[in-house]
Amino acid sequence: MDIVSIKALARSVIYKHLSLSFLYPDLEFYELLKNRMFIKRIRDASTLLKNGKELEKGLRMLEENVKNLTFTSLQAEHRVIFSNIPSNECPPYEAEYGTAHIHQKTKELADVSGFYKAFGLNPSNKIGERFDHISVEFEYMHFLTYGEAYARDKNDANMVEIYVSTQRKFVEEHIGKWVPVFLRLLKKKARKGFYNALVVFASDFVSYEISLLGVNPEEVGKPEISSLAMEDECFSCGSCG
Repeated sequence: MDIVSIKALARSVIYKHLSLSFLYPDLEFYELLKNRMFIKRIRDASTLLKNGKELEKGLRMLEENVKNLTFTSLQAEHRVIFSNIPSNECPPYEAEYGTAHIHQKTKELADVSGFYKAFGLNPSNKIGERFDHISVEFEYMHFLTYGEAYARDKNDANMVEIYVSTQRKFVEEHIGKWVPVFLRLLKKKARKGFYNALVVFASDFVSYEISLLGVNPEEVGKPEISSLAMEDECFSCGSCG
Protein backbone atom coordinates (compact mmCIF):
# COMPACT_ATOMS: atom_id res chain seq x y z
CA MET A 1 0.00 0.00 0.00
CA ASP A 2 1.51 3.35 -1.06
CA ILE A 3 1.64 6.51 1.05
CA VAL A 4 -1.46 8.07 -0.53
CA SER A 5 -3.48 4.94 0.25
CA ILE A 6 -2.13 4.88 3.79
CA LYS A 7 -3.16 8.51 4.34
CA ALA A 8 -6.68 7.77 3.12
CA LEU A 9 -6.83 4.86 5.55
CA ALA A 10 -5.55 7.09 8.37
CA ARG A 11 -8.30 9.61 7.69
CA SER A 12 -10.79 6.75 7.73
CA VAL A 13 -9.60 5.71 11.20
CA ILE A 14 -10.04 9.24 12.53
CA TYR A 15 -13.51 9.60 11.05
CA LYS A 16 -14.54 6.27 12.57
CA HIS A 17 -13.43 7.28 16.05
CA LEU A 18 -15.04 10.71 15.76
CA SER A 19 -18.25 8.99 14.72
CA LEU A 20 -18.21 6.94 17.92
CA SER A 21 -17.36 9.95 20.07
CA PHE A 22 -20.58 11.92 19.62
CA LEU A 23 -22.96 9.04 20.34
CA TYR A 24 -24.28 8.35 23.83
CA PRO A 25 -21.32 6.50 25.38
CA ASP A 26 -21.70 2.79 26.06
CA LEU A 27 -19.33 0.64 28.08
CA GLU A 28 -17.45 -0.50 24.98
CA PHE A 29 -16.62 3.09 24.03
CA TYR A 30 -15.63 3.95 27.60
CA GLU A 31 -13.23 1.00 27.72
CA LEU A 32 -11.76 2.14 24.39
CA LEU A 33 -10.96 5.44 26.08
CA LYS A 34 -9.64 4.02 29.34
CA ASN A 35 -7.35 1.41 27.81
CA ARG A 36 -5.81 4.21 25.71
CA MET A 37 -6.63 2.53 22.39
CA PHE A 38 -8.81 5.47 21.30
CA ILE A 39 -5.96 7.96 21.74
CA LYS A 40 -3.37 5.57 20.33
CA ARG A 41 -5.32 4.89 17.15
CA ILE A 42 -6.10 8.49 16.31
CA ARG A 43 -2.58 9.62 17.24
CA ASP A 44 -1.04 6.92 15.04
CA ALA A 45 -3.37 7.94 12.23
CA SER A 46 -2.62 11.64 12.73
CA THR A 47 1.13 11.12 12.41
CA LEU A 48 0.58 9.75 8.90
CA LEU A 49 -1.11 12.93 7.69
CA LYS A 50 0.60 15.97 6.25
CA ASN A 51 0.42 18.70 8.91
CA GLY A 52 -0.81 16.04 11.32
CA LYS A 53 0.97 17.90 14.13
CA GLU A 54 -1.84 20.45 13.95
CA LEU A 55 -4.03 17.82 15.61
CA GLU A 56 -1.68 17.33 18.56
CA LYS A 57 -3.26 19.96 20.83
CA GLY A 58 -6.63 18.22 20.77
CA LEU A 59 -4.98 14.83 21.25
CA ARG A 60 -3.14 16.03 24.35
CA MET A 61 -6.35 17.50 25.76
CA LEU A 62 -8.23 14.26 25.15
CA GLU A 63 -5.46 12.23 26.76
CA GLU A 64 -5.48 14.46 29.84
CA ASN A 65 -9.27 14.38 30.23
CA VAL A 66 -9.48 10.59 29.94
CA LYS A 67 -7.14 9.98 32.90
CA ASN A 68 -9.72 10.49 35.65
CA LEU A 69 -12.82 9.83 33.57
CA THR A 70 -15.40 7.40 34.93
CA PHE A 71 -18.13 5.69 32.95
CA THR A 72 -20.81 7.43 35.01
CA SER A 73 -19.26 10.88 34.59
CA LEU A 74 -18.85 10.41 30.83
CA GLN A 75 -22.50 9.50 30.41
CA ALA A 76 -23.59 12.35 32.68
CA GLU A 77 -21.50 14.81 30.69
CA HIS A 78 -23.14 13.65 27.46
CA ARG A 79 -26.63 13.94 28.96
CA VAL A 80 -25.99 17.49 30.14
CA ILE A 81 -24.80 18.57 26.70
CA PHE A 82 -27.09 16.52 24.46
CA SER A 83 -30.51 16.11 26.03
CA ASN A 84 -33.07 13.78 24.48
CA ILE A 85 -34.91 16.77 23.04
CA PRO A 86 -32.89 18.85 20.54
CA SER A 87 -32.39 22.45 21.60
CA ASN A 88 -31.00 25.42 19.72
CA GLU A 89 -27.84 25.40 21.86
CA CYS A 90 -25.87 22.80 19.89
CA PRO A 91 -28.06 20.16 18.20
CA PRO A 92 -25.96 17.44 16.52
CA TYR A 93 -28.31 17.33 13.51
CA GLU A 94 -27.47 19.06 10.24
CA ALA A 95 -31.05 19.87 9.22
CA GLU A 96 -31.51 22.05 12.31
CA TYR A 97 -28.99 24.59 11.05
CA GLY A 98 -29.99 27.56 8.94
CA THR A 99 -33.20 26.04 7.56
CA ALA A 100 -36.18 27.36 9.48
CA HIS A 101 -38.97 25.97 7.30
CA ILE A 102 -40.01 22.35 7.74
CA HIS A 103 -39.94 21.78 3.97
CA GLN A 104 -36.36 23.03 3.76
CA LYS A 105 -35.35 20.68 6.54
CA THR A 106 -37.03 17.76 4.82
CA LYS A 107 -35.22 18.61 1.60
CA GLU A 108 -31.90 18.75 3.47
CA LEU A 109 -32.53 15.32 4.98
CA ALA A 110 -33.42 13.91 1.55
CA ASP A 111 -30.18 15.28 0.09
CA VAL A 112 -28.08 13.71 2.85
CA SER A 113 -29.81 10.34 2.49
CA GLY A 114 -29.28 10.53 -1.28
CA PHE A 115 -25.52 10.46 -0.74
CA TYR A 116 -25.85 7.27 1.31
CA LYS A 117 -28.21 5.59 -1.13
CA ALA A 118 -25.85 6.30 -4.03
CA PHE A 119 -23.51 3.68 -2.53
CA GLY A 120 -26.31 1.25 -1.69
CA LEU A 121 -26.09 1.92 2.03
CA ASN A 122 -29.24 0.66 3.69
CA PRO A 123 -31.11 2.03 6.70
CA SER A 124 -29.86 0.61 9.97
CA ASN A 125 -30.89 0.84 13.59
CA LYS A 126 -27.33 0.21 14.77
CA ILE A 127 -26.63 3.83 15.66
CA GLY A 128 -30.22 4.73 16.47
CA GLU A 129 -29.92 8.32 15.28
CA ARG A 130 -31.32 10.43 12.48
CA PHE A 131 -29.17 10.16 9.37
CA ASP A 132 -28.17 13.84 9.56
CA HIS A 133 -26.62 13.25 13.00
CA ILE A 134 -22.93 14.17 13.13
CA SER A 135 -21.96 10.59 13.99
CA VAL A 136 -23.73 9.19 10.93
CA GLU A 137 -22.18 11.79 8.63
CA PHE A 138 -18.73 11.09 10.07
CA GLU A 139 -19.29 7.37 9.60
CA TYR A 140 -20.19 8.02 5.97
CA MET A 141 -16.87 9.82 5.55
CA HIS A 142 -15.20 6.82 7.19
CA PHE A 143 -16.82 4.68 4.51
CA LEU A 144 -15.68 6.98 1.68
CA THR A 145 -12.08 7.31 2.86
CA TYR A 146 -11.82 3.58 3.54
CA GLY A 147 -13.19 2.96 0.05
CA GLU A 148 -10.63 5.35 -1.42
CA ALA A 149 -7.79 3.52 0.34
CA TYR A 150 -9.05 0.15 -0.92
CA ALA A 151 -9.52 1.42 -4.49
CA ARG A 152 -6.02 2.95 -4.54
CA ASP A 153 -4.53 -0.29 -3.26
CA LYS A 154 -6.30 -2.15 -6.11
CA ASN A 155 -5.22 0.48 -8.67
CA ASP A 156 -8.85 1.15 -9.57
CA ALA A 157 -8.57 4.73 -10.83
CA ASN A 158 -12.28 5.01 -11.65
CA MET A 159 -13.40 4.11 -8.13
CA VAL A 160 -10.71 6.35 -6.61
CA GLU A 161 -12.19 9.27 -8.53
CA ILE A 162 -15.72 8.39 -7.40
CA TYR A 163 -14.75 8.15 -3.73
CA VAL A 164 -12.63 11.31 -3.74
CA SER A 165 -15.13 13.43 -5.69
CA THR A 166 -17.91 12.30 -3.33
CA GLN A 167 -15.79 13.25 -0.33
CA ARG A 168 -15.29 16.73 -1.78
CA LYS A 169 -18.96 17.15 -2.56
CA PHE A 170 -20.15 15.87 0.83
CA VAL A 171 -17.72 18.04 2.80
CA GLU A 172 -18.48 21.13 0.73
CA GLU A 173 -22.26 20.69 0.75
CA HIS A 174 -22.74 19.20 4.20
CA ILE A 175 -20.00 18.64 6.80
CA GLY A 176 -18.06 21.80 6.00
CA LYS A 177 -21.21 23.92 6.11
CA TRP A 178 -22.63 22.99 9.50
CA VAL A 179 -20.12 21.01 11.57
CA PRO A 180 -17.80 24.01 12.29
CA VAL A 181 -20.87 25.96 13.51
CA PHE A 182 -21.99 23.02 15.64
CA LEU A 183 -18.53 22.61 17.17
CA ARG A 184 -18.28 26.29 18.09
CA LEU A 185 -21.66 26.12 19.82
CA LEU A 186 -20.71 22.86 21.53
CA LYS A 187 -17.53 24.44 22.89
CA LYS A 188 -19.62 27.16 24.55
CA LYS A 189 -21.70 24.53 26.32
CA ALA A 190 -18.91 22.02 27.04
CA ARG A 191 -16.50 24.40 28.75
CA LYS A 192 -14.40 21.60 30.22
CA GLY A 193 -14.11 17.83 30.26
CA PHE A 194 -14.00 15.19 27.54
CA TYR A 195 -16.34 16.91 25.10
CA ASN A 196 -14.46 20.20 25.34
CA ALA A 197 -11.28 18.36 24.34
CA LEU A 198 -13.16 16.49 21.63
CA VAL A 199 -14.30 19.80 20.12
CA VAL A 200 -10.69 21.01 19.82
CA PHE A 201 -9.56 17.85 18.02
CA ALA A 202 -12.64 17.59 15.80
CA SER A 203 -12.45 21.28 14.83
CA ASP A 204 -8.81 20.97 13.80
CA PHE A 205 -9.51 17.79 11.86
CA VAL A 206 -12.48 19.23 9.96
CA SER A 207 -10.37 22.29 9.08
CA TYR A 208 -7.64 19.92 7.87
CA GLU A 209 -10.15 18.03 5.72
CA ILE A 210 -11.56 21.18 4.14
CA SER A 211 -8.04 22.27 3.20
CA LEU A 212 -6.99 18.81 2.01
CA LEU A 213 -10.01 18.40 -0.25
CA GLY A 214 -9.68 21.92 -1.61
CA VAL A 215 -13.29 22.90 -1.00
CA ASN A 216 -14.80 26.17 0.12
CA PRO A 217 -18.03 25.44 2.01
CA GLU A 218 -20.34 28.30 2.90
CA GLU A 219 -21.24 28.03 6.58
CA VAL A 220 -24.92 27.94 7.48
CA GLY A 221 -26.64 29.92 10.19
CA LYS A 222 -27.24 28.92 13.78
CA PRO A 223 -29.84 26.27 14.68
CA GLU A 224 -33.52 26.87 14.18
CA ILE A 225 -35.29 23.94 15.83
CA SER A 226 -38.60 22.87 14.33
CA SER A 227 -41.07 20.10 15.00
CA LEU A 228 -39.26 17.88 12.53
CA ALA A 229 -39.94 14.32 13.65
CA MET A 230 -37.02 12.27 14.85
CA GLU A 231 -36.30 9.35 12.55
CA ASP A 232 -36.27 5.86 14.03
CA GLU A 233 -33.58 4.71 11.69
CA CYS A 234 -30.47 6.11 10.05
CA PHE A 235 -28.42 5.34 6.99
CA SER A 236 -25.44 3.74 8.67
CA CYS A 237 -22.12 2.71 7.24
CA GLY A 238 -21.61 0.21 10.03
CA SER A 239 -20.88 -2.63 7.63
CA CYS A 240 -17.55 -1.08 6.73
CA GLY A 241 -16.09 -1.69 10.16
